[in-house]
Amino acid sequence: MIGSRASTVGPGLAETDWLVGEIRETDRTGVESQRADRRVDPEQIDERLVQGASEVEKLMQELEESRRKVEGLDEALQERNRSRAHVEMEKMVTMHAQR
Repeated sequence: MIGSRASTVGPGLAETDWLVGEIRETDRTGVESQRADRRVDPEQIDERLVQGASEVEKLMQELEESRRKVEGLDEALQERNRSRAHVEMEKMVTMHAQR
């Protein structure tokens, strides 16, 4: 059920993993370029990479939390809709029985 809703909730895990991979690849490319120029201390570059990875991980956790919230809201909405449909059916049965 979760997998079927992934496309309506937002990017699927495959898309998210791909995006994170692209971000990391971009970071590596930038780091390699900066190291080649020797304008930036390699330790500073490594620090920036770690900070970037931490930010990505934090954003991924926030995304997962948001997905769980959306799933909970979706389930509540479906339950409400089922309840409304049940009430409408009961009204129709009552009206039909009174005829």
